[in-house]
Amino acid sequence: MHNLTENKSIIVPNHSEIKKGTLNNIIKKVGITIEELKKLV
Repeated sequence: MHNLTENKSIIVPNHSEIKKGTLNNIIKKVGITIEELKKLV
């Protein structure tokens, strides 16, 4: 996942399920909102 605005990227695990805390941490590090993530999925 890559945030072009802030030039940040993060590796997202390729699992069928990701724990809520892990997902929240990924979202926080990239600097996007849950709504923005939903638009990308």
